[in-house]
Amino acid sequence: MNIEEYMKDAPLQIDSFVSRANATFTFVVCALYLFTPLKWPIFPLFLDFYVRGFMTPEYSLLSLFNAKLLKFLHIGGHRVFAPPKIFAAKVGFVFSFLAFIFYISGYDILAIIFIGLLAIFSFLDAFVDYCAACHLHSYFVQKKIFKSF
Repeated sequence: MNIEEYMKDAPLQIDSFVSRANATFTFVVCALYLFTPLKWPIFPLFLDFYVRGFMTPEYSLLSLFNAKLLKFLHIGGHRVFAPPKIFAAKVGFVFSFLAFIFYISGYDILAIIFIGLLAIFSFLDAFVDYCAACHLHSYFVQKKIFKSF
């Protein structure tokens, strides 16, 4: 069985529309952080990234909310292979956690850099449907740096 066949029938799948809605929310939080005095939304964001990346994505409050909203709007149903998206959540956790730590430590410029990068990547995922971390995940699997499944 080749990788495309495995991914099509893989048990680890998520709704790509929920994933893109999560990326939209991430982009909005980053924009709030960068362009308003609101800094606290980064805290629940990195907690949600932790749940999606290191626990079970189904327990993410943001994913649950977006899934219910999209179901209400009759949007969704396009399933994608989950491990690259889970890896992307881990990368998002690292970026948002570092931004939070730098912010509370008084290193605002470093926090802004990490939030800015997160804003760029979440914008690409939400509005262009390009998941940079997913491509990085594929590269790591291809180079056998880690196993995907």
